[in-house]
Amino acid sequence: MRKILCTVFAMMYMTIYSAAAASCGGFRLAQDGTYAEEYLGGEAAACFPASVVKADYNLFQEGAESIRQLTLPPLMKEVPGLKNCVNLEKIEVPQDNAAFAGVDGVLYSRDLSQLIYYPRGKRDAAFQIPDSVREIAGGAFFGNPYLEEVVLPAGVASIGAENFTDCSALREIRPEEGNAAFTAQNGALYTSDCKTLIAVPAGNSGAFTVPEGTEKIAYGAFSGCSGLTELHLAETLTQIEAMAFAGCTGLRAITLPAALEQASAASFAGCSNLEAVYVEHSDYFQTRDGILYSRDMIDLIFCPAGKKGSIVLPDGVQNIANGAFDNCREMTALILPESVTALGRAFLNCENLEYISIPETISIIDYCTFMGCTGLEWVYFPNNVVIIKDKVFAGASPVIYCDEDSYAEMYAQDNGLPYQYMIRVELNGEPMLFDQPPVLVNDTTLVPLRAIFEALGAAVQWDGEQMTAQMGQQTAEVTVGGDIMYATAADGTENTVRLDAPAQLVNDRVLAPLRAVSEAFGADVQWDENAKMVLIAK
Repeated sequence: MRKILCTVFAMMYMTIYSAAAASCGGFRLAQDGTYAEEYLGGEAAACFPASVVKADYNLFQEGAESIRQLTLPPLMKEVPGLKNCVNLEKIEVPQDNAAFAGVDGVLYSRDLSQLIYYPRGKRDAAFQIPDSVREIAGGAFFGNPYLEEVVLPAGVASIGAENFTDCSALREIRPEEGNAAFTAQNGALYTSDCKTLIAVPAGNSGAFTVPEGTEKIAYGAFSGCSGLTELHLAETLTQIEAMAFAGCTGLRAITLPAALEQASAASFAGCSNLEAVYVEHSDYFQTRDGILYSRDMIDLIFCPAGKKGSIVLPDGVQNIANGAFDNCREMTALILPESVTALGRAFLNCENLEYISIPETISIIDYCTFMGCTGLEWVYFPNNVVIIKDKVFAGASPVIYCDEDSYAEMYAQDNGLPYQYMIRVELNGEPMLFDQPPVLVNDTTLVPLRAIFEALGAAVQWDGEQMTAQMGQQTAEVTVGGDIMYATAADGTENTVRLDAPAQLVNDRVLAPLRAVSEAFGADVQWDENAKMVLIAK
């Protein structure tokens, strides 16, 4: 009789559950009904069909922000990612689910030994983790803006990464007395020996001091501490893990201790306003102009995302690490020395980077190197570049400057990118670098006037239509679109010079025929056809 009653109860439960699921919003399921492929609903309550055992991890995308309550099915064994469910307040779990349990809207393992997920929209200011919990899964509290205090029970011995990231109101993480694994100082969580800083509440603002004795800052420890403006690191610190300061947008400068042995660009991911990194007397690192290098200056490790304008790297740098310049949105140009031999996937989302000339020492351009560099106007690839991998310019369409019959020319053709053959310029035997290379138009070589005039010693003015250069008593005036240059000699003689082609504005730079340089200031200008090179002597 008892078995019959249990069976009837289970059937009633499944019927009720199925009815609730039908009214709670839709999911697109795989053919056998056990796998949820896509969330289609946009309602406040979302219920999985009872047949679902597993769901795509990225299930909750569009419409996820509307969900306030989520009900899991009885057979589900794996939970999809819930970070996009920003208003989720409660997770319900049926009693007969063998993998999970729900208590007060929070998701746990069935035996309540692991806290899996605390809803982002749950509005309690304080949370006491149950005594049964021994482990907190990574990202369990991610993004909850209401929590101000979290209390860990004595039995918690393991905490996953990025647990308290973007908990913007959180002020204190406090282990209960008797917890052998963790301790707290000033609201921040450390290992019991105080050697590893695990998590700093994101509600911290202003200055924060990492106490002496701390040796490691763990993965994501300061993640989301956007109100932090000043950071003092312990001199005992030797290791900063990846994502340690992720999203610390209030930091503008940071000084690393001399004892530090490990840090990377990933340590400072999302520090969008960081302008400079400093270190002194270190055996492992060196900084120059706020950029972090290895001690021997061979490896460029990290350029702060807040660096602005044109950046010139020193001779001797050989390797640029993956991610080194990621999200340097205010960098407009980067001059690489010929010593660079390895270029990592280093320039993600450098939106205002206008140009870059790849040294002849580089042969491979890695995947996604310039992905998101939407302002990129041109890139020069020398003949030595023989491999350009996929998605190098995803989101960008620069002009490729290259040599005739080169791999770069073939790459540009295959990928529908505009290209020009590179024309080099030497002034008094020294190669010149330009923010806009010369171009060949109808067999006439046009050169960037400002750069060459200034290299010759002239002062240059530009009013948006006309460029005027003056060196002593000599002057030259060129108007964009015009094929006449007005020149005044040192003795005051005025000359009208007809150009071989009209002056042009290319990427906001005035380009004019070679003759303009020669006629303006008496420089000797020659064209080397074999080398495709302009030779200027003064």
